[in-house]
Amino acid sequence: MEIISGKYKGRKLIAPTGETRPTLARVKSSIFSMIDEYIRGYRILDLFAGSGAMGLECISRGAYRVVLVDSSVLAENAVRMNTKNMAEDITFLRLDYLDALGQLAGKGESFDVIFLDPPYNSDYAQIAAEHIIKKNLICDGGIIVHERLTLKPALVLPNNCKKIKSKTYADKTVDIFIFKE
Repeated sequence: MEIISGKYKGRKLIAPTGETRPTLARVKSSIFSMIDEYIRGYRILDLFAGSGAMGLECISRGAYRVVLVDSSVLAENAVRMNTKNMAEDITFLRLDYLDALGQLAGKGESFDVIFLDPPYNSDYAQIAAEHIIKKNLICDGGIIVHERLTLKPALVLPNNCKKIKSKTYADKTVDIFIFKE
């Protein structure tokens, strides 16, 4: 696993042992070709970060700030290794996703891009998306990138959050939603 483009192109990344399923390189490449215009100079939240690969890809491509969230100690250790010698604005929060959302909202944070790639057998993405919108954590014109099993339903979001892209890769689907106030 490595960063595929930008300042840190080719940088090797480690994943937390046995806890995550890293996004395949071809899927990651496709996602970033769909959202590239939303990265440079923007604020990114990777809510179920694992290794931090999606957020770090954003940093490599010129994101202004990245917040990585994962409740796992193994993920925290992997992110520490993966961000070694990076001077950019990267924050890691080892918290449950709902606690992290509450903390970020309490600080008045908002993001231009939010990645939701929780464990596939959970309903965390739907719950997280509802909290993100309710707590005003996504900017007007911001996007939510949701990776899910193709057999699982897409997120159900309010009318001001429209699906703008969807792409299926074998058993996985990536949906991209844009939020408009």
